Amino acid sequence: MARTHERPQRVWDGVVRNSVREIGVHGGSWLAPDKAQRPLAGDVESRVGSIWNEAGFNSTSRPSVIGRIGAELSFEFPDSTFHVADVPLKIAGQHKFAVPKEIAALTDFLQTCVNYEAAINPEWPSYFAFLTAHRALVAEGGLMRIGGAHSDSIQGPRIVPKRPIEHAYLACDSTPPRFFEHCFDLGNLRSDTDDLGPTISALADTARSFVPAEDEIVLFDAYCIHEAQPAFRAGVRTFIRLTMSTREFDREGNTLNRMIDCPWVNRARPLPPFG
Repeated sequence: MARTHERPQRVWDGVVRNSVREIGVHGGSWLAPDKAQRPLAGDVESRVGSIWNEAGFNSTSRPSVIGRIGAELSFEFPDSTFHVADVPLKIAGQHKFAVPKEIAALTDFLQTCVNYEAAINPEWPSYFAFLTAHRALVAEGGLMRIGGAHSDSIQGPRIVPKRPIEHAYLACDSTPPRFFEHCFDLGNLRSDTDDLGPTISALADTARSFVPAEDEIVLFDAYCIHEAQPAFRAGVRTFIRLTMSTREFDREGNTLNRMIDCPWVNRARPLPPFG
């Protein structure tokens, strides 16, 4: 299949660029669930643990707002620009999350997510946890993340057999992404043989979408189609996402966490050559 849908080069060659190589060399802290939570009866909560299937896009997919972290997030990173990409905080079998000193500013956010995860996912100890924290200068009307409507977690031909779908917790201190609440009918398209991106983009309807507030933490999953929005204002923007998965995230350029031993080697993970 030709590249009919515009995507950044890093998506095609499977390499994350401009991320911090490693954190945790000087240690940090450990998190575990510290209080009981009452889960919401939402679309995402009902699907936790379900196996990936393209038919999942035929369901409504409104993210759940699980908490608030203040009108403005105070992320005291060392620099105004900072990027850790899918750094592992927990590997399968661990019951605690390793939080290196470099991301200590995210402890409150992470604790809220960990507490909620324990409430909605009885299998959470068997999951990996990966954090992306991206802080950068953005011009008014500019994009800091990938543009276009997309899913974060499509399982293609590399993943056989299919695994439980990923779910993730997200917050931004400026210009949160737009989430599409409606169903996406992909027809006969299959992730093992087709690029789902162009069809997803064509079907996205902003009239049936949801944009969280800048002080909200949202839970979403693989079937929650979303897109980055042009920045509401110029300045430093921070994006944070904690992803829970039963599989390893091993793309070249992902950040290493020296507080834990990861049983894999990061490597280029490009889109498969469909067609």
